[in-house]
Amino acid sequence: MAYFLLLGWMAACALQDARQRRISNLLTLGALAAALLHLLYFGSSITGASPQAATLALGVACLLSLPGYLARQMGAGDVKMLLALGAASDVSYLLFSVIGAAVAQVSWLSLLRIRPAIGLTLPETWIYLRTTAGNKTPYAPFVCAGFVIFGIGLWITGKA
Repeated sequence: MAYFLLLGWMAACALQDARQRRISNLLTLGALAAALLHLLYFGSSITGASPQAATLALGVACLLSLPGYLARQMGAGDVKMLLALGAASDVSYLLFSVIGAAVAQVSWLSLLRIRPAIGLTLPETWIYLRTTAGNKTPYAPFVCAGFVIFGIGLWITGKA
């Protein structure tokens, strides 16, 4: 159940990022606050991880995202989204989502370079995913894809 709650939130972040190339603070900071309140009140993350595991995931999220933000390769919304994911889960959710995001992003950008017309099959409102033109592609849709890939792995192994 916790996986699907996080999936819904990630999908909302991904849709907003694909449409506007930004994620609102209501989605990111709201989720971070909810995850931290859950951690404090129940003594576990939303996925049931210990406070130590969630704290470690927060630290890893900082290590993974802050250099990209400082180098202007990631937006602040992406950083806050990864922090919220870390607080709501544990390192495995975070790392596998980021690894899956890298695979999904490289695959998508490669596909767009080989067959540029494939981007036109996406809805017009997802303007920032439709082409490789511009400075940066939105990151949240790819993190969401990585999260889905991780969820499929959990389901296959029976750990979901």
